[in-house]
Amino acid sequence: MFCIGFTKKRDRQVKRTCYAQSSQIRQIRRKMVEIMVNQASSCDLKELVAKLIP
Repeated sequence: MFCIGFTKKRDRQVKRTCYAQSSQIRQIRRKMVEIMVNQASSCDLKELVAKLIP
């Protein structure tokens, strides 16, 4: 499986760009992989495809 995440500007942020720090990226990636593994292991392939492609 493949997943992509995006950062979001905060309220009243002046800068046009918004980047996450390396430690934040690792935490986010760890949580995303954990959720994907839990979702994928709790159902069969047909149900997983239905979850990914609604």
